[in-house]
Amino acid sequence: MQLLASKTVSREPGEYQVDTATVLALRPFADVEQHPHPGQRVPFRIRHSKAAKAAERVCVYHQVSPAADVDVRAYQAMRLDAALELLVPFGYDAARLRGALR
Repeated sequence: MQLLASKTVSREPGEYQVDTATVLALRPFADVEQHPHPGQRVPFRIRHSKAAKAAERVCVYHQVSPAADVDVRAYQAMRLDAALELLVPFGYDAARLRGALR
């Protein structure tokens, strides 16, 4: 399964304070001059969003192998969040949307 997430970088890699998925995806670029800059997107795969070791949570797109694990629940949550962005004006909330998806 080839699932990739993609987030826009808002700061230089060393300026982040919290290990979000985006920050973890930027780490392989730390010692490289051509890292993604603010405004650019960085694609990555969510492997284990709740892993204790930060290095196991995501892998950057050029390190993705077809055999790499995928955190399906994290992608489902992202899908729900995206749908809510569109459907809240029409009276949907998370519970109603989850019910409609079943």
